[in-house]
Amino acid sequence: SEPALLARVVAGEPVERQRWLPAAALVTPVAPRAKGYAGAYGEPAGRAAEHAVHAAGGSSGAAGAGAVEVLELFVPVREGETVVGVARVARDLRPLHAGLRQVQLVIAGAVFGLALALFLTLRRSYLRATARLLAQEEARQRAEAQAAAMAELARLKDEFLGMVTHDLRNPLTLIRGYLELLEYADPPPDQRAVFLRQAAEAAERLDRLVSDLLDVTSLSAGRFRIQPESIDLYRLVEETVAELRIRPPHTVVVRSEGPAERPPVVADPGRIRQVLVNLLTNAVNYSPQGGTITVTVTYGPESVTVSVADQGVGIPPDKLDQVFERFTRLEHGGVRVKGSGLGLAIARQIVELHGGRIWAESAGEGKGACFTFSLPLRPAVGPTPGQSLVEAARPG
Repeated sequence: SEPALLARVVAGEPVERQRWLPAAALVTPVAPRAKGYAGAYGEPAGRAAEHAVHAAGGSSGAAGAGAVEVLELFVPVREGETVVGVARVARDLRPLHAGLRQVQLVIAGAVFGLALALFLTLRRSYLRATARLLAQEEARQRAEAQAAAMAELARLKDEFLGMVTHDLRNPLTLIRGYLELLEYADPPPDQRAVFLRQAAEAAERLDRLVSDLLDVTSLSAGRFRIQPESIDLYRLVEETVAELRIRPPHTVVVRSEGPAERPPVVADPGRIRQVLVNLLTNAVNYSPQGGTITVTVTYGPESVTVSVADQGVGIPPDKLDQVFERFTRLEHGGVRVKGSGLGLAIARQIVELHGGRIWAESAGEGKGACFTFSLPLRPAVGPTPGQSLVEAARPG
C-alpha cells in the first residue's frame, strides 16, 4: 500500500518500482547531486527518489522518443512524528535555448547583483571602520579629560594645602599675638576686652576650618552621621543668627512665610546649624560693602525652604553650578575671598543626607546672590532608639 511504501521511503529502504512512479524511477537514499540541486530543499528531512525519466506528458512506462529528463526530489512531510505526505520537487533538465536579449538580461542581472553585493560589503566595512575610529576618538577624549581632571585635582590639592597652611597659621598668629599683649603690655580693661574678643574670633575660625576638614574626611569615607530629631526650624535660624553676632556694616533680617502655626521638621539641629553658619558666613564674606542679608523661612505643604539672600558681588551665571564644589572660591576684582572653599560643599551634602536639595541663584555680577535649601516635612517624632544615620530622616 502507499502508506507502507511511504514508511519504507522515510526509513531509507530501497523499494520496487510502483505504478504511480515512472518506469525508470528507483527509490533510493538522496544522492549528493540531488542535495546540490539548486531548487531542492537544502537539508532534506527524509529520503526521496534520486532521479527519474518521465515522458513529457507524464504518462507511466519506459522512456522513449521525446522523453524529458527530470531531476526529482521526494521529501517526507512530518507533523510531529507522523508522516502526513510527500513533497515532490522536480527540475526539467532540458537545455535552455535563449536569445541574445535574454543572455544580456542575465549578464546584466549578474553584474548588478555582484555590484550590489560589493557595495554592501564595502558599506559594512566602512561602517565598521567608522565605528572603530569613533570609539578610538571617544577613548582618546576620555583619556584627555581624565588627564585634565587629574591635573586639576593635583593643582587644587596643592592650592588647598597652601591655603590650609595659611589659614591655620593666621588664627594661631593672632591668638598668640593677643595673648602676648595681654601678658606683657598690661592694656586697660576696655582694650583687654577687644583683644580677648578678637582672639576668640580667631579661635572660632580655626575651629571651623578644622571641623570642615574633619567633615570632608568623614564624608569621603562614608562615616558622616546625622542624628535627626523634631525641631522648630525658624527658631533654629533665629538662634544661629544671634550666635554669629554679625555686626555693621551688615544687617541681618529674619522672616517667616507660611502658616501661623509652624510645623516641626525632623532634622539634625547641629548639622542644619552648620549649613546656616556656612550660608551666612558666605553672605558676609561676599558682601564687602555691607548691606542687608535676608533670611527667609517658607513653609509649604510638603517641605520647608530657607533662603539666604545678600546684596554682595553676585555670581556669574556660568559659575552657579561650581560654587558647591570642593575648594571653590570665587574671585571678585582679582581678589579671592578668604575661606577654605569647603563650606558650601559640606552644606550641600548635609542637606542631601536629609533628603533635601540646595541651589544658588544670582542675577549676575554685582547684583547679589541667594542660596536656598529645602527640607521635607516629617511627623513630629524623633529617631527610634539606636537610629542615628541618614535613614532616620528619609521616607521609610
